[in-house]
Amino acid sequence: MNTANLFSVLVAGIAIGAYFYSIHVSRQNSLPSALEPISLFKGMQTTMQQGKQPVDCRVAIGYNSNLDLIIDAIPLFKKLKIQPGLEQEHLTVGSFEELQEVFHHHFAAGGAAERFVSNGHVFSELVKEATILGGIESTGGNAALMANKLAIMGCSVLLGGPVGPRLQRHLHPSITLAEKTLADNDEVHLIMEYQVGHRWGPTVAPRANRFIVTRDEANGKVLGAEAFHDAVKAFSPSLVVISGFHMMEGYDSAFRSQRLNQVLKHFFDTVSTSTRIHLELASMTDKQFVKELLDKTLSTTDSLGLNEQELLTVFQVLDGKSLQAGQLTGRVPDQNAVVQVLKTIFRVYGKAQNKHGRRGLTRIHFHSLAFHIVAHRKGMWDNSKSSVAAGSYIATAQACDVENSVEKLQAADIDLLLPWNTTSTVKVWIEDDLEFSLAPVVVCKVPLKTVGLGDAISATGLLYHTYQA
Repeated sequence: MNTANLFSVLVAGIAIGAYFYSIHVSRQNSLPSALEPISLFKGMQTTMQQGKQPVDCRVAIGYNSNLDLIIDAIPLFKKLKIQPGLEQEHLTVGSFEELQEVFHHHFAAGGAAERFVSNGHVFSELVKEATILGGIESTGGNAALMANKLAIMGCSVLLGGPVGPRLQRHLHPSITLAEKTLADNDEVHLIMEYQVGHRWGPTVAPRANRFIVTRDEANGKVLGAEAFHDAVKAFSPSLVVISGFHMMEGYDSAFRSQRLNQVLKHFFDTVSTSTRIHLELASMTDKQFVKELLDKTLSTTDSLGLNEQELLTVFQVLDGKSLQAGQLTGRVPDQNAVVQVLKTIFRVYGKAQNKHGRRGLTRIHFHSLAFHIVAHRKGMWDNSKSSVAAGSYIATAQACDVENSVEKLQAADIDLLLPWNTTSTVKVWIEDDLEFSLAPVVVCKVPLKTVGLGDAISATGLLYHTYQA
């Protein structure tokens, strides 16, 4: 072959190679990248929308509702001249010193927590100074937050919890209030927020979170529960959500047991056995009370919602030995450890004990900063991929404050904590008679709205999960 012909062959070969390489690159670019958070967020929305919301969504929600007063934690502590010192856990807060210690304990870990303030002067001073600093008022309490979220999404909602005049202004106008729930004064909860990287003395927050303090008799004693149950009977919902039992921790164990028995007996005697029941947990520290609550509710409850801190507490009262605390908490919990605890919960509470003609626990929605898992008995729930994707999607949209304008979300504002090496938005697998669906969460680097995030996640996940009667 002469030089001219050889040169022609080489040019042709290069051209053909470039052509096929361009096709390869084009195909690669047309696929959603497994590592691009913005593509994953949009994929979550698509997966969520593949599920179907119920045509007639009727939900009754109790028991806790209040007015949240939201403030940046560190400026408030500086205003009160509270300096960082010891880190120590306390079940309740009786002084500014105890407040400093328990806040420091959770701030250092970046964990959410809620505590009852037994000292009226301490609580009044906190609220007064937070108000002076420009604290923002908003809807508070698991029940009220979930009620607002579901009402916004088109459900008919009955709310049973104390509602004062200021809180009522923040509730969705379509929400029906149970009789005798209107109160003359609002129950105020102080939400002290901080961002990842915030410094308090030598301590730096490893993640954004909040510390909540309350002094709330109406919610702590679950006042009005019986009136709510009576309203539920007339409302005829397909789902009842119960929450707020953590508010009872500020009272002695004898009162708690007596009141818990009263509330639950009246509840199960009143609510139809065909109505699904979801229990939403919140931050609790008294393990004896946690065990009592779980024993008296879960074997007669269809569904459970909880985060990583609450999962750790449940694990500690059911097992407590086979895993380290760090495997369940932190920025990215160990997936295998989480699944192990979820299986333990199903093993202990998943079989109905023929109490009140109920089914026993069939569904758990676990949510953490990095990922969510929806687990359920095979064949008993449908649309699990849409359910877990909906929770992940709303976590990002609400934290980044783009629910009404998702197109404003920028790639530079978000990140993934869980490595995600697939183009699927949700991973699904079967273990024994349980189906697990896992979705990563696209996290906002600077969260704008953290309060009520868990309630929004659970409410949205429930809305997209169909129970197979």
